[in-house]
Amino acid sequence: MLNLIDKKLKNFYSNNIGIVYILFLILVSILSLVFTYQLILKIPSLINNNNEIIISNIPFGYGPLIDNIFNGNGYVREWNGVDTYLSRLPFLPIFKFLIFKLSLNIYFVLIIKNIIFLSIYFYFCHNFCKEGSKNFIYFIFLISIIFYNFYNLTTNLNIFFADAYIGIILPAIFILLNSNHSFKNIILGVLLFFLYLMKTTMFFPTLTIAILYIIIEKKIRITLRLIPLVFLTLSMISWGMFGYVKTGVFAVGSKISSDNQQALNIVMDNKFHEYYPKITVDIIPKNKFLPNFENEWDSYEYYKELNTDFIKNNKSRVFKDVAIKLKFIFFNIRKDSVNNFHSEKNPNPIMFSHILNRIFFLISIIISIVLIIKNIKSIRYYKNEIYFLGIITSSIFPHLIGWATSKHLVGIFIISHIYLFFKLKKYL
Repeated sequence: MLNLIDKKLKNFYSNNIGIVYILFLILVSILSLVFTYQLILKIPSLINNNNEIIISNIPFGYGPLIDNIFNGNGYVREWNGVDTYLSRLPFLPIFKFLIFKLSLNIYFVLIIKNIIFLSIYFYFCHNFCKEGSKNFIYFIFLISIIFYNFYNLTTNLNIFFADAYIGIILPAIFILLNSNHSFKNIILGVLLFFLYLMKTTMFFPTLTIAILYIIIEKKIRITLRLIPLVFLTLSMISWGMFGYVKTGVFAVGSKISSDNQQALNIVMDNKFHEYYPKITVDIIPKNKFLPNFENEWDSYEYYKELNTDFIKNNKSRVFKDVAIKLKFIFFNIRKDSVNNFHSEKNPNPIMFSHILNRIFFLISIIISIVLIIKNIKSIRYYKNEIYFLGIITSSIFPHLIGWATSKHLVGIFIISHIYLFFKLKKYL
């Protein structure tokens, strides 16, 4: 009886993938509508009376930049009293600009964004299951990973911050790395190209993935294994040259963004541990009297000097803060970065989503490390574990230098779910 049901489900999945995808799009659209309605209630200043996005009010420093692009004033915004070109990486501003040219209606914008990105995840799940002759139940489990956790889902349904894109693309890349897609080399290269341009913290994961791909995929010709690294290099050169043309500085490495040092200055503060992770660090008191900067790199050097001095004079505090960040990343189960924290007697609420994320995260790391240690002599056959640990460690590293909130970790949390699911595949 069970075999008959399994056979019918497999036939339905194989012969009606179009219907399955349409149902998927309906689900994504409904979730996007509900999320958008709640987002408007939470941040009413995002829209006007016609439900159109007020571009200049978009948070996280993107609003003025996108507004200038939208109105034909170029890729520039005023920051710290000067015109800046490199304070934000280009993927989000340009992607939003292109959608806004179609419509500014906030419901339309979020539905389109989520259809595009969640369809990418759908495609890689379907391709993985198809090439492995997996049944419909396996596919449903794999596709559900990105939906079941409320916090992860609402983070990925957003459009206004980079983690809402990374939380989908990074897991999609992990699935692709474990597949045998016919165009795997080129697709991986394209994804790394855009991922690098989403957020400065993606410098390490993208480089790690490209290098591991060359080392691990021995069955693929070296010329093909180099393709993802070539695409990543082109991405670095493109943004670097833009920076050089506009500011005279090749934007790469620590200078990939001109406000890196200012962002880091939030951490380089003796009061950081009094706020983080319970209270949003954005409200840590800072010196409001800044010098007059001639350009964005003046600002960069000013904050770099402040940060360097803090590290020299507060080494113990820096190491203690790193320990706090590690504790948060691996063990936090409470709501973080709130604006209305009152006291230790009234702590932030425990979030079930965070409990699930940390459980799966810790279990997946433990299993992957144990498997590698047990099979150290034949480690090259455990590429699943190497990719997993490579992505996890390279994603965590920049957050130890800066800081992590829960939304920053959604991508690697979802990857840990996928990794554990792959370990169970022989039972499904």
